[in-house]
Amino acid sequence: MQPTKLKRFYGGPVSGESFWPRPDLTEPMVGTLLAEESIGLFGLRRTGKSSALLEVQRALKAAGRTPIYVDVQGSDRIEPILTALLGAIPQDHIGHKLTTALSGPKVNRVIDFLNRIRGKDRPAPLSPLEVLHHVELMKGDLVQVLVAQRGALVLMIDELPYLIIHMLDGGMKVPEVNSFLATLRSWRQDGHLPMLLSGSMGLQHLVRERGIARENFNDLVFPPTPPPLTSVEAKLMLRALAVGADCDWIDDPVIDAILTETAANYPSFLQFAFGRIKDHNARTPSEVSRIFELHVRPGLDKDFYNQFDTRMARYDAAMVSAARAIFRGLDNSDAGTIGASELDNVFANLEPSARDNLLISLVEDGFIFVDTKTGAVTFSSPLVHAWWQAKPYRRKS
Repeated sequence: MQPTKLKRFYGGPVSGESFWPRPDLTEPMVGTLLAEESIGLFGLRRTGKSSALLEVQRALKAAGRTPIYVDVQGSDRIEPILTALLGAIPQDHIGHKLTTALSGPKVNRVIDFLNRIRGKDRPAPLSPLEVLHHVELMKGDLVQVLVAQRGALVLMIDELPYLIIHMLDGGMKVPEVNSFLATLRSWRQDGHLPMLLSGSMGLQHLVRERGIARENFNDLVFPPTPPPLTSVEAKLMLRALAVGADCDWIDDPVIDAILTETAANYPSFLQFAFGRIKDHNARTPSEVSRIFELHVRPGLDKDFYNQFDTRMARYDAAMVSAARAIFRGLDNSDAGTIGASELDNVFANLEPSARDNLLISLVEDGFIFVDTKTGAVTFSSPLVHAWWQAKPYRRKS
């Protein structure tokens, strides 16, 4: 049941009295993780991923699990993941069962490794390559410790694609990074450690341009990127925000005006728009329109449009040309969709592998949705359509 009162907040992940429940999004993820399956959740910024992760954590705790959340966006090292994971395992496992499970000379090396990543030994940090070598050393034995937890732990790594990029840009070799990702997969499969891996960048760019092995992620369940709220849900959320802020003057005409002006009904959009409407005391539809023009679109829309531009800049010239042809077809379609035959015309000059690569990239980067049964393509969100319509070259062939 949706709340009738909601606290206003914009700028970061929300929970509790500021969180608008999305059970259709979070409950399937919780069920997947409780079944010891793992998830890959990748998509646009500010669509509600991080808030959904907080809700998933809450639900996992309520179900008696121990979620381990690690944000690695600004990191080029894997120690934060290891430290968080090892810190969540009961101490008798780390101090006794792990070391006694290892044979002879491995014991001292692992104890030294554990001490160093906890800062108890030399001040100089281990190099990423050193850490990976130690992870490979420990992996088989650590898997047995993870198995003994019987699915009690759930590892949640946020912004994993950025960690991969920072590791590669920092000088690590592709085989070394793939080795670490294979270790994570081993923990999932052999150690029965369910994971939720997320990020605001898709994996296809890393596979296509950076040499990351996609098979390291082939065991993941990929739910769709959080969609915008329906118009009914968005109206209920705005009403709840009005109650939470004691704004009885925000009535149905004002709410309808907000929804008319909003490019996409993501909860963060509605929070941002509501705050500007309240602060500027916009009490009529015409005032709402003016506040959107002056205070909402310049910041909010630009922030989203920039991320689309950044994603498109990663494509080569042939991919950009084909992508633009798809967008033009969608823009010109009365039904907002193009079918498989139209796609064949768009891809006439592309090899089949390039076609598949482009479609995967456009889906993962949040541009389009592909119906896998019919092959029909649509914009993934009204926001993408709005971004495309703002482009001066959208009508050019």
